[in-house]
Amino acid sequence: MEILRGLTSPEFDSIWMGNHNWCESPNIRRGGWSGVRIVQIDTADGRVPIYLKQQFRHSYRSWKNLFRKQPTALREYRNIRRLEAIGVPTPEVLMFAVKGETAILGTRALDNYQALDQVDLEQLSLLQRRELVRSVARCISKLHRFHFQHNCLYPKHIFVRQQGDNWSVKLIDLEKMRRRWGRDAAMRHDLDTLYRRSITLFNRRDRIAFMRAYLGEDDICPGRDKRKLHAFSAINPER
Repeated sequence: MEILRGLTSPEFDSIWMGNHNWCESPNIRRGGWSGVRIVQIDTADGRVPIYLKQQFRHSYRSWKNLFRKQPTALREYRNIRRLEAIGVPTPEVLMFAVKGETAILGTRALDNYQALDQVDLEQLSLLQRRELVRSVARCISKLHRFHFQHNCLYPKHIFVRQQGDNWSVKLIDLEKMRRRWGRDAAMRHDLDTLYRRSITLFNRRDRIAFMRAYLGEDDICPGRDKRKLHAFSAINPER
């Protein structure tokens, strides 16, 4: 689908002033705020639901722009584009615009997807469960292979959709993603976060399957990768 570009000022204002049925309470910080709501827009494919992120004075500075604040939505938009370029699946951008101290970022709603921590793993067959774990691992491995660190890799930011025994995976909440000099730095940070946030979600066998898929099933050797494998699989040994 073609991205909606070049919104006129009236179009921007109309979208901005729409009904504010927030998905959750807006995040307020440093005199600004950022919130997300679901809206319907007309596209070439008909009327579709999108998640619309709206921001007012919700900004950041980078080392390239130390004296000029930029909307965090701009950083997220750029990060989505970076991941699209390397084939890491993300929500589809349908709308992005900045006007003064306000910004909007609209992404297609992830129909039939659910957050990883909302999946009832106990209701899955062993084959489905293992393939889910492997699909997530392969997606994250590709992210790190290009030295990108998600920086907020919680199960609620990993969306999955079941397709028979296969799974489609998309990463969301890319506002804080950054590029690291090496894969190991990104891996250590993100897998440590996922490790801590998935203690009650994954059992030890899930974690072993995850690391085998993350590293490549034939790429685990006793010397080099033993510590990596142990780090993500060494909890809940009774499970």
